[in-house]
Amino acid sequence: MPSKEQSVREAQKEYFLRKSEERIQSLKEKGVDDVAISKDPQVKRYKAKIKQINAALQRIDQLRRQTETLQQRKEQKRAEKEAARAAEIAGEIKKKEKKKAEEEPPPAKGKKKAPAAGKAPGQAKAPAKKK
Repeated sequence: MPSKEQSVREAQKEYFLRKSEERIQSLKEKGVDDVAISKDPQVKRYKAKIKQINAALQRIDQLRRQTETLQQRKEQKRAEKEAARAAEIAGEIKKKEKKKAEEEPPPAKGKKKAPAAGKAPGQAKAPAKKK
């Protein structure tokens, strides 16, 4: 399982950078041109490893920032709840919703509709006949 610690990943990156530079220097000493050096399998492997490590470092940093953000939000919510509770205990907050509910009666449910035109109020619809 790969390491998720930033210090370990940075050490790995330094290791592969050093190996890559050593390989490039040894190839230059042998007289190999730059095109052949860029096509060398070991150099490619080292560069691929460095690229993977950079991606892992970015992910580690992103997770660290996300964790910090979530902790700040959590602390902020906790502080808001404590402030609201302290205010409620001190009697500063009045519950307006309950007072409004007591003053205004709820609307009547099931209001009867006005009778249809041309019919008496007691004869709205005749029951359906069964055959």
